[in-house]
Amino acid sequence: EIKQRFAEAQREEEPASLPAVQPAEPAIWRRPQFLQQKGRLSGAERGTLMHSVMQHIDLAGDLSTAGLQQQIAGLEQSSVLLPGEERVIDIPAIAAFFATELGQRLLGARRMWRELPFSQLLPAAEFFPAVQDQSARTFLQGVIDVLFEDEQGRLVLVDYKTDRRTDDDTMRRRYGKQIQLYAAAVESITGREVAERYIYMFSTGRVLAFPRTHVLDDTGK
Repeated sequence: EIKQRFAEAQREEEPASLPAVQPAEPAIWRRPQFLQQKGRLSGAERGTLMHSVMQHIDLAGDLSTAGLQQQIAGLEQSSVLLPGEERVIDIPAIAAFFATELGQRLLGARRMWRELPFSQLLPAAEFFPAVQDQSARTFLQGVIDVLFEDEQGRLVLVDYKTDRRTDDDTMRRRYGKQIQLYAAAVESITGREVAERYIYMFSTGRVLAFPRTHVLDDTGK
């Protein structure tokens, strides 16, 4: 509901739900049988597949286009992807990310967390104006695509997007609150500042930086 309140419109490219806890084993995404039979992936499914690939590829391996093709074929063999799904993965777009300055910083990170789940209680009045009780809390859960500690020891948050419309104003309106909340969650849980936060747009190969904004604390201030 928070996402809907701050999104410009419902996005077919974005997965509809996120897990609250880290699974014991690497998540293997599966399409329901009726979707497998229809023969065409939706925008949401394509986005989910791209996120799954970014979670499971070996970052110490070959990240060229040819190397990624081999890695993704291996993901199909290990059942992370279903047969034929590698054909809808935008491999050049993934290779392009790792060629960016941001991608290179990620590869040189001291520490890295991919598909990092979190849950947190936040002041309900921040999101629901009708709530008068300042002590009321709302439960937020999500999964951060990438959080890494760079060579200077700073935390950097990265979120991947597969949206078709990617002009800066649209992306800031659509995802500004999400990025703020995710950074606030990291800071609350770790006690450390998120120094930088970015969105990477696979469709254009562009990196959009989000400035540090006011972060909620436990009192809602």
